[in-house]
Amino acid sequence: MNSVILHLILAFLTLVGAVGVYIYWWRDGFVKKSPRKQLFLFFIFFTAYHLFLSLPFLFFHGNLRLMAFGYNFAILAIFLMSVPIFRVYLGFYELSPQKIKLIINTFLLVGIALIIGLFYDLRLPFIDESGFIIWRVNLFLGILNTIVIGTLPFLFGLSFLKNLPRGITSIEKVKVFFLSFGSFSFALSCIYFAVQNLFMVIIAFIFVTLGIIFWIISLFIHRKKLISSTVVN
Repeated sequence: MNSVILHLILAFLTLVGAVGVYIYWWRDGFVKKSPRKQLFLFFIFFTAYHLFLSLPFLFFHGNLRLMAFGYNFAILAIFLMSVPIFRVYLGFYELSPQKIKLIINTFLLVGIALIIGLFYDLRLPFIDESGFIIWRVNLFLGILNTIVIGTLPFLFGLSFLKNLPRGITSIEKVKVFFLSFGSFSFALSCIYFAVQNLFMVIIAFIFVTLGIIFWIISLFIHRKKLISSTVVN
């Protein structure tokens, strides 16, 4: 099962990212409002996302209905994963804590509504002869998920480029570029939420893999602190 294997590999990579961020956060003394806390949560929920898309097939012998439930819980993990980077993104704009909480709560309410829609119109996935899972969810809900979730990493990557600090070293610029291009790759990979054919699945896997690799590389590039904005908890 190619999809399951790929999701397990990506779960391992995102877990590596979580461990890497946790180590840096630990070295910071577990500062509560550190951006590294947000990145740690991002990678943890991203790991959960890939496990929800793979483990139901392994544990329940390819039961399509339980796999469909796993997909819906994976979408929940994606919305929860988006909250930490949403906090960092909003931190660029000096908004009040109340406004940030209102925006994030609205985002989560939209996510809950979309997930309820997916459970209401539960559609069974199809396993292609090549071993890839074609989720074939409600196309309208899938497109909405792609737009709502995909817009955030795109804006996140754009903000890093627009708020590039002056006077930083070449190494620091490379780190920012990796974060930005990784974010753009994540945005493009969101077509996975509306996949209807094998080609879209493969393209989505390529972009999400690139995004994870770019972000992990950026974590291990030595640099000074780039995100100086306060992150609201």
